[in-house]
Amino acid sequence: VDDYISCGNVTALNTATEASWSCWLKDPDATITQYVLAQYGAVSIERQIRFFYRIDTGRIDILFVNIGYRVSGNAVLSAIAADQWFNLVVTFNGGNSQYDRVRVYIDGVLLTGNIFGGPTALATSPDDFLIGSVDPTVSYYNFEGNIDEFSIWDKELTQLEVTELYNSGTPTNLSSHSATSDLLDWWRMGEEATFSTNWTLVDQGSSSMNGTSANMIEADRESDTP
Repeated sequence: VDDYISCGNVTALNTATEASWSCWLKDPDATITQYVLAQYGAVSIERQIRFFYRIDTGRIDILFVNIGYRVSGNAVLSAIAADQWFNLVVTFNGGNSQYDRVRVYIDGVLLTGNIFGGPTALATSPDDFLIGSVDPTVSYYNFEGNIDEFSIWDKELTQLEVTELYNSGTPTNLSSHSATSDLLDWWRMGEEATFSTNWTLVDQGSSSMNGTSANMIEADRESDTP
């Protein structure tokens, strides 16, 4: 698998002290490490975020700058079946205590067991924000499966706002979400997308950073949704 989405250099979160990322994922193989997103420079001070997980071991790793978040053996994650859609939300608040700066929610449930911490502010990265890859030069680092309704927010979403996103397993129209004024980017991964030599994914958030597919043909867009 070598396809991914590049959304350009998303600068809105440079040096930010609060942020959130959300998407829906469907993983065909619970026994492999999956790389979901990255805006990750060559040196540590340029590494804004890099995220990967593995279902069967219940492990999630998120790297910010040179400081990470990790849970392992998490029962909420390991209970997800292959080919099952689930909602992922990552929140960041550099003003929280060390082990609460990064929080991860699966289907609205807050995961526990973080053994690291998080930075007080996000890095400024010169690299593009990638969906479905952390390094497009290495196919091993690309996501195998389905991704839908990807969004970035300029605040730490609360538990209530995360629950609203999950909506009992049915994605909602984020333009009517209670935190919509903090919605920076929203790529619907299908709706409003157009194809020429690559797919163009319209950013329906306030940043207008359209995504462009790499190594995809027109038939690669799937109708399967959460």
